[in-house]
Amino acid sequence: MTTRKDHHLFIFESRNRDVTSSKLSRELFVATRTLSFRGTVSRRLHERSLSARPVIRVSLSSTNRSVHLKWFRNYKYWIMDQWRPFASLMNPGSA
Repeated sequence: MTTRKDHHLFIFESRNRDVTSSKLSRELFVATRTLSFRGTVSRRLHERSLSARPVIRVSLSSTNRSVHLKWFRNYKYWIMDQWRPFASLMNPGSA
């Protein structure tokens, strides 16, 4: 990483202490138009005794897991035309 990218990275991290390194790498790409991997961003922060927020994954309960699996089995063979009526519900800004 260059000094310029480091500068942007540390500014983003200091302003947004609650974001993950993946989000920081996307912000860095927008600012510099060069790709930086999540691991690189995390390592650079660690070198300066900083850190991004860890990604927290919540485990599904057995009930939720079975509900998700049932939903997947019902809709896994749908084609785009079948999903089209629901597209505005899933992505309200695109309608």
